[in-house]
Amino acid sequence: VGFVLIIACANVANLLLARSTARQREFAIRAALGADRGRVVRQLLTESVLLSLGAAMIGLLLARWGTRLVLAAAPGSLPRSGEIGIDPYVLLFTLVVSVVTGVLFGVAPAFHGANANPQESLKEGARGAGGGRHRAEGVFVAVEVGLAVILLAGAGLMIESLWRLWQVDPGFNTRNILTTQFALSPKAIGSPQAIRLAYQQLLGRAAAIPGVQSAAITSVVPLSERNSEISFWPGTGPQPPQDRMTSAMFYVVTPDYPSVMQIPLRHGRFFTDRDNLASPPVVVIDDVLARHMFPGQDPVGRQISLMVFGPVEIVGVAGHVKHWGLDSDDTAKIRDQIYFPFLQVPDKFMSEAVAGLTLVLRTAPEPLSLVSAVRARVAGPTQDQPIYAVRTMEQIISGSLAERRFTMLLLIIFAATALLLAAMGIYGVMSYAVTRRSHELGIRAALGASRREILGLVLRQGMKLAALGMAAGLLAALALTRFMAGLLYGVRPADPATLAAVALLLGGIALLACYIPARRATAVDPVVALRCE
Repeated sequence: VGFVLIIACANVANLLLARSTARQREFAIRAALGADRGRVVRQLLTESVLLSLGAAMIGLLLARWGTRLVLAAAPGSLPRSGEIGIDPYVLLFTLVVSVVTGVLFGVAPAFHGANANPQESLKEGARGAGGGRHRAEGVFVAVEVGLAVILLAGAGLMIESLWRLWQVDPGFNTRNILTTQFALSPKAIGSPQAIRLAYQQLLGRAAAIPGVQSAAITSVVPLSERNSEISFWPGTGPQPPQDRMTSAMFYVVTPDYPSVMQIPLRHGRFFTDRDNLASPPVVVIDDVLARHMFPGQDPVGRQISLMVFGPVEIVGVAGHVKHWGLDSDDTAKIRDQIYFPFLQVPDKFMSEAVAGLTLVLRTAPEPLSLVSAVRARVAGPTQDQPIYAVRTMEQIISGSLAERRFTMLLLIIFAATALLLAAMGIYGVMSYAVTRRSHELGIRAALGASRREILGLVLRQGMKLAALGMAAGLLAALALTRFMAGLLYGVRPADPATLAAVALLLGGIALLACYIPARRATAVDPVVALRCE
């Protein structure tokens, strides 16, 4: 916000400077007719403040509309987002910034116009302003371009990070998965046996839906807001002290869960319908836990002890799933994962399993196209088993990246605004320079300068300013982007490809902004330009 404000102020200063120079003869006439310097200064300051206030009103209207659009893209975790809006404090802040900007950047042109020498200004041969004014305009343009480079570099790095995150393998196939939570009928939760039967019947009806390839139930969905942890220790010995136990993510699943999620099996087997209360308790672990607890060994057939559940046998090793996030899972405190068969959940815990389980379906068509069919089948014969929190796995992953995407969106908005302002600033300065130098360009044309030479002359002047700004901006970006290292993934803050792309984009925009006035300069008629001589 600060950078964009500085760019806007630089633009205002440049435009007001150019405007005051264009009105130099007017000020000279006023002075010749008796207007003192204070009166001219007051007039210019009044014009500047009125211009700022008018712009502030337009800006507030745009802000009210734009805020709604930005908030629509805000992540759900943004606190009190519903209270964000235009309030008296925002109005006061806008008013103060607008007035201060108008006064601050109207002072220099005002004093310059007031100090004009009437005799010199009224001479028809007088041309343009002094070199100091030209240097000031060049500095303003360089500042605009440099700050635009910084914002574009930040936006480019965030875009690159998000793109790399979408390429990360989460450990399962995210396409064509529908997830939904549901509530069992009150008539089906009278006993643990009835609950198990209700779940099995629900799975059977869901799997029979045309277009559903496989169906399963899980206690936790990866990359969602929910998680479940359990403490465990190796072997079947007595429970050790808490500081000697390890924690793992704990998934209670039905046998078809790996088929739905397409989680790779590294060793052993996954659960079957025979893994129930009548058989020895078993678990499947992920390869991270296997490397952590059984380095260089085959864990299949070994035993570990789970808190509350007791000793269990490891029957398989599955691939690791990035539960905590595509970007943060590798550094999460708890990464080990344990899968436990739903049919082996003891009776005393079965009533707790009624709430919070999720139905996951792998579909052939687009998942959301089957929502109505899933709702009808899950409702069952009694029509009292509703579904809720319906999402595709791709929507869940998108939600897990919402904060990064929102940051990227804001940076893109600011960078695009900065780019537009910088282009306008370059165009304004170059357009004014062409008008100011029409006499000089007319002489060059009269002495034989070709259109190509005049075009190159004007382009070199504008691109020199842009190049100075880009060089300074790239150096500043190298220093400042390291502060956003925590927001990046898979890309260094000083990524050369991103900085090169930013330089090329801004260079192209600057070239276009210079080319239009330069093309107009080639149309200067020597006879008209030299008419006053």
